[in-house]
Amino acid sequence: QKLIPVKLDHQAQILMQFEKSVRAVVSSTFFAAIAQGLCTAIALYFLGFNRFFLIFFVTTFFAMIPLAGAPVVWIPCALWLGYQGDWVSSIFLMLYGAIFIGTLDNLIRTYILHTDVKLHPLLAFISVLGGVQAMGLWGIFIAPIVASCLHALILIFNTELKELSKDQFQAIKDTFS
Repeated sequence: QKLIPVKLDHQAQILMQFEKSVRAVVSSTFFAAIAQGLCTAIALYFLGFNRFFLIFFVTTFFAMIPLAGAPVVWIPCALWLGYQGDWVSSIFLMLYGAIFIGTLDNLIRTYILHTDVKLHPLLAFISVLGGVQAMGLWGIFIAPIVASCLHALILIFNTELKELSKDQFQAIKDTFS
């Protein structure tokens, strides 16, 4: 800590922000996966797939894997419904999965990052989407943490800049007094 050219209280603030960010990213991953698993299991149960808890656990597991996700479960089920000739249910499941279940992940992650880390919702949303595009699989986890820590650094820089400008203003005021 002595080698870092930042005040100790600012270092503690950055470390606390990092800890909160990691906790929020992990909890948002679990909550998003559980929500996707539950919504998928409910939809499939009403479409005739009777293994509610099995579908829930399998979908929740795959939803925690960013590149796989819930579509690993609902796409084959939609194809199966189409193969059996139930095109209305198949199309409904495809639309429901693509629009609602796919969006659910981004909404929950953004909400948790906004409430837990106090990251602006747009910044949280962009960090999740941009992280996936820039870093692939790990971008979902790393980008919100980096955005949160950069946000903390900007707040610290703003505080230091205000203190510096106050000191300079006081020095100018003293020279003319």
